[in-house]
Amino acid sequence: MKKQTKQLSKLLRKALLNILIVGLIFPVYTFAQPKKVTAPLKTIWYVDLTVTIKGNGETINDDETTITNWSVDRTYSSAFKLNSMGKSGRFTVYEYRQAKPKNEIPMHVKIKDQHMVVIKDPGEGGSYENTTTKTIWEIDETVSIPNAMKLATDERLRSYNIFFPIQFFDMKLKSKSQTEIYRSDFGYGDAPTHEIDSMKVRSTGAIWSLPDVKYLINNQAIQQHDFLFPANFTTAWGYDSAEDFPELLPDKDLPGIPDSKKKVNIRVIYRFSKKPFY
Repeated sequence: MKKQTKQLSKLLRKALLNILIVGLIFPVYTFAQPKKVTAPLKTIWYVDLTVTIKGNGETINDDETTITNWSVDRTYSSAFKLNSMGKSGRFTVYEYRQAKPKNEIPMHVKIKDQHMVVIKDPGEGGSYENTTTKTIWEIDETVSIPNAMKLATDERLRSYNIFFPIQFFDMKLKSKSQTEIYRSDFGYGDAPTHEIDSMKVRSTGAIWSLPDVKYLINNQAIQQHDFLFPANFTTAWGYDSAEDFPELLPDKDLPGIPDSKKKVNIRVIYRFSKKPFY
């Protein structure tokens, strides 16, 4: 009996030793459930955007004593990039975020609008006084605007949406105005036959926002929805509103410019490329 007990004890010690050795060589690990992490997509789109607003017109009152001429010449252009920020099913969203606190992109703004009013005052006996007041609003510089540019693609419908807001804050326009008067030699006392005042320069407030255009510009943003992928969508592609709408007019008159709804032409051009344009 004692002999059997010794043999059993010896076997138990040998088994425990084997377990200890195995435990030292092959330690036991507890694996946690892997987290579902989607690696950020590295697709980058380089974008080139240009918006132009151009037109001119003239209005004459019934007795032809007041003539108003105006012209609009505005160009907004920017180059920026978008990279994929996330994917949900068939949708992929591209946008670009810079380091805080500033998240801005450059926008070159070139504006030269003109407004001229001629008032004819026919006096007695063939006398006259014609007064011309001309005002120019002008800027030609690169400013920073908040960056909220976005592209979204739908892989199932093979279509895309864009949202390109163009909003200016604390960006000032300057106006230059001048009045010139021509008079007859008689009929106005000792007033000179010609006089012109000195040029007046003023800061007239924020840069004007984009006018609304149905299905294209709304709330100061270029917005297009469910446009089909072009043939070269994977490498380089673009859109030019002039190809669809040679005369693209605003939904309503521009502030302070009569008949501009009928006489101002708007054009939107944007290009996408996997390689930088510049």
